[in-house]
Amino acid sequence: VSQSRYEGDTAICPNTIQTLDASAANASRYTWQNGLMSPYFTHKGGGLFWVEIEKEGCVYRDTIIVGNKTLPQVNLGPNQIVCKENLVTLTVNTPNALSFLWSTGNTTPSIQTQAPGNIWVIVSDTSGCFDSDTTTLDTFTSPILDLGPNQFFCDGSDFTITPNQPFATYLWQDGRNTATYTAQVSGSYRLTVTDNNGCKAWDTIVLTTPSHPEQDSIVTGK
Repeated sequence: VSQSRYEGDTAICPNTIQTLDASAANASRYTWQNGLMSPYFTHKGGGLFWVEIEKEGCVYRDTIIVGNKTLPQVNLGPNQIVCKENLVTLTVNTPNALSFLWSTGNTTPSIQTQAPGNIWVIVSDTSGCFDSDTTTLDTFTSPILDLGPNQFFCDGSDFTITPNQPFATYLWQDGRNTATYTAQVSGSYRLTVTDNNGCKAWDTIVLTTPSHPEQDSIVTGK
């Protein structure tokens, strides 16, 4: 809240509450433009204000024009739907910005955060004014990838690994991008998939071949 002693025209931020002080010693009456009869007049934002003061039988009148400063331009852009695992970068490009306060507690022009939720920022500029903006981050349904349980397969045979459902793209541990993978040796096989929203999921399956029986473990009948 700011206070003015009627020293001349001025300008304030549109969201600022200002009290005009017309108090004078031995004054018997105060009348403001809206009929308020008080030494003080509180308003929000700019405008034209006048007051009449009666003192010792004389009437005095004064007027002040309070202009509105320009608020800083704060724009976080439209609401977004993003992948749950992704970090979202939000940036404020406000000319003459002086300070930033995000709902996350950050005080920098740019932040990284994860959905979902409402994110707001308050920005003040060099004129002393401030404004804010809010954006909402939501998430796509995460893709579900399942390669099934770990498996045994016989040495010398093939084992085809098949995902539980189709996806937009596939990337296996060795760089292959096929929807299925034919394994011929034991080991760990990892698949990363991307769905139509650009969201990723991954899973791993371990394939094991049973050990060969030793020849001397085969007992012939006597």
